[in-house]
Amino acid sequence: MKIRELEDHIKNKRQELDVEAMDDQKIWSGIQRHFSENSVLRKRMVFWRAAAFITLLISIGFVLTYEFSKKSDDPLAAIKEEEMVYQHQMYDQVIENKWEEVNGMQMGIDDFPWLMNELEDIEQVHLDYLKDMKKMGEQPEIKRAIENYYAQKIRLLDRLLIEIEKKQNNEKRKENNTIVY
Repeated sequence: MKIRELEDHIKNKRQELDVEAMDDQKIWSGIQRHFSENSVLRKRMVFWRAAAFITLLISIGFVLTYEFSKKSDDPLAAIKEEEMVYQHQMYDQVIENKWEEVNGMQMGIDDFPWLMNELEDIEQVHLDYLKDMKKMGEQPEIKRAIENYYAQKIRLLDRLLIEIEKKQNNEKRKENNTIVY
């Protein structure tokens, strides 16, 4: 029953309870002010996020530029692994020994232009692979191609040594055949 009495009391005294009338204009201006304050904050947040992102991109650019400029022009500088550098030094030593052997054979290598052209061609391909390794990093395919280059160069130098030896033997035979007894 008490609820019934409360409802009747509210109905009878309704005019006295509503002291102030709602001001729609004031309510909407408060809502708009709230949204405008949030939009200013949002704009500031977007600005600072964009500034931080741009700063990050510029920093990454500087780091990458520094790293790329730090690399030397030495072809072996592109090869970072010590084992691979050691292996390439071994190949270079074998190739150097083969060239010394060729030079010690007292015969001109100009007699074998086809072999010299092959050596020049694979040397150019080797330089291209080293440039690619500098650009793309240590790709397994490039490493294999460089190892194949060394093996092919050693085979060509061996072939050059064999051809020089054949030519020397032929010249000796000719000299022996022309000797009058």
